[in-house]
Amino acid sequence: LNNVKNILEIGSAIGYSAINMALTSSDVCVTTIERDKDRYIEAVKNIKEFNLEDRITLILADALAFNTDEEFDLIFIDGDHSYEGVRSDTENAFKLLKGKSSIIVWHDYTTNYEHINYEVLAGILDGCPTNKRDKVFHISNTLCAVYTEEDIISKNAIYPAFPDKNFKVTIE
Repeated sequence: LNNVKNILEIGSAIGYSAINMALTSSDVCVTTIERDKDRYIEAVKNIKEFNLEDRITLILADALAFNTDEEFDLIFIDGDHSYEGVRSDTENAFKLLKGKSSIIVWHDYTTNYEHINYEVLAGILDGCPTNKRDKVFHISNTLCAVYTEEDIISKNAIYPAFPDKNFKVTIE
């Protein structure tokens, strides 16, 4: 994700995802949309606490009504998890991609690491252009699905699944 500079997040909650994305690089700018006023107020407070007002634009709006001509390198969809919300967000996301290296990530595509949220999956597939559906993948050991034009190594899921990756985290 070295070339990701311009991110759209649908569903800010209290702002921590936007903050984490903005902190990945000083070149990253995040536009994030939240429809719940209380969450929006909390997100504003959290963004100010991290001094990121210059790199995170927080918009109080329903994503269904959001309209922009801006294009994005990464679109992170974590808003309305209903079929209609995901379908609409997905349709809009494909219109806002900057180029072939742009990606879309859907959060809560699964309800846990093994159980697909079929309402979200149906919204993704129905909102996705037909010729792009074969480029949507579940990211193993996560609750996310991703759309990418990049060639990636993939395999069919086997259930029950056991984690096959190890991570080392260092906190300073």
